[in-house]
Amino acid sequence: MIAGLVLSFLLAGGEAPLPLMNDCAGCHEDQVAQFSTGRHGRAMAARSSELLQQSCASCHSGAAKHLEDPSSDSIERIPGAPACAKCHSSAESTIQLGTPGHVRNKVSCLDCHAGGHETSERESLLRSDSREFCSGCHRPEAARFELPFAHRDESREPMDCMNCHSIHGIGRVSRLGALDKNGACVECHGELAGPYVFEHPPRQVEGCGSCHDVHGSPNPRQLRRHSVALLCAECHGDLPRSHDATSARYRNCTGCHSAIHGSNRDARLFDR
Repeated sequence: MIAGLVLSFLLAGGEAPLPLMNDCAGCHEDQVAQFSTGRHGRAMAARSSELLQQSCASCHSGAAKHLEDPSSDSIERIPGAPACAKCHSSAESTIQLGTPGHVRNKVSCLDCHAGGHETSERESLLRSDSREFCSGCHRPEAARFELPFAHRDESREPMDCMNCHSIHGIGRVSRLGALDKNGACVECHGELAGPYVFEHPPRQVEGCGSCHDVHGSPNPRQLRRHSVALLCAECHGDLPRSHDATSARYRNCTGCHSAIHGSNRDARLFDR
C-alpha cells in the first residue's frame, strides 16, 4: 500500500516524500522502539516530535527508495560520518584539523560511539572506556602505561586518554596539544607552568615531552633517560672547562640548576 502511494505520487510529477518513523516501524518495529527510548531518540524528541519522526530517513539515506524496494541494497544500513555531521557538525569539522590521523585511517564515528539503536550510558555514547578502544590502534602508548612510572589515577589505574586528549581535536588538547607549553600538562602541574623571566628553551619549543615521556617511563618522573645528566647532555654537550664530567658533582646537574622548568631570578636556572 505504501509503495503504491509513493508510485502514484511519482507519476503525478512530484518527489517522493521521505518516510517517517511510523512507516519504518511497519518492518522494523524493534529498531524503532530501541531508538525512540534510547539517548538519541530522547534527545530528538526533546527538540521536537517532528524531528523524531524524520529521524530514520535523516540517518539512513535511500529511505524513500527503500519503501519501493525493501531490500538491504536499497538503503544505507550503517550510516557514515556525513549522517552524524547533520547534527554534530562541529565534531566533524574539528576532527579534520585536530586529529587528521583518524580521518586518514578511516576511523568512523561508529567505531567509537554506539549507534542510534544501541544502548550506552557512557558519556557521549562511547562503546567502552576511551582507554580501552584507543589502545586498539595506539598500542605503543597503551603499553607505556604498564611501565613503573606512568600517569595513573588515584586507584593506580592508567589515566583515561580523554583526560588529556580531545578525540575530536577540539581546542588545545588535541593531537599534540597535551605536550606543548600551554597544553594539558599544566592543568595538573600548574605550579610549573610559568611564565618565567628565564625560560628553559626545550619546554618553550617542544613542550613537556622533550624531557618527559608523558604516557609512561621506566625512569622516575617519567624522564626519557635513566640519568638526568644524560638527558641534559643531549642539549648541553659543550660543558665549560670548569665542569669535570668525571666528577659525580658535575653529573648531578639539578644539584645546582634546580629551576629546570624556568626561573624568575637566574638565567642559568640556579634558582626559581
